[in-house]
Amino acid sequence: MPEADSAYELDGFPAAALAFQRALELNRHRIAESEGLSGIELRAFFRIAAQAGITPKELAILLTVTNGAVTGISDRLVAASLIRRVEHPKDRRSIRLELTELGVEVMDRIHDEFLTMVAAATTTTSASDLATTTESLRRITAQILTALSVDQNAAGGAASGADAGTQTGADLAVSQPGGWTHA
Repeated sequence: MPEADSAYELDGFPAAALAFQRALELNRHRIAESEGLSGIELRAFFRIAAQAGITPKELAILLTVTNGAVTGISDRLVAASLIRRVEHPKDRRSIRLELTELGVEVMDRIHDEFLTMVAAATTTTSASDLATTTESLRRITAQILTALSVDQNAAGGAASGADAGTQTGADLAVSQPGGWTHA
């Protein structure tokens, strides 16, 4: 049995994956701070962008929070002029949350900054190595989500990148080699 004060350390790929995730978490924290958002507000903003509009109930499921929590989160994002509430096109009893023009501008800037950061971090990596790494990450992510019995679309898919510099993220941006595009 390990000593109470001994550190737990991983080796090999799990250690590298955890270090990469932690670097992305630091980037997420930087983004949230620079945008004046909390971590959960930033996650909600990314999820709304990824779906090009979403109901509050769907957002609550994706964020694993209550509907009441989504109300507070969306109130703050509306007050920041990043999202708006609109009538649901198919269900008059419901609303959808979608990005405002400012929200789109902010999301574009976040993605551009993320792409610049990744490009700078991969300048010494060959195109072939990047392609192999990209495919490996997609496959490993898909296998993990399958093992967890998680809907890959709800989790953001194995190849997504809307949560610029974050966890699995769903996409306003569909991941493309070397970039992203609006859906």
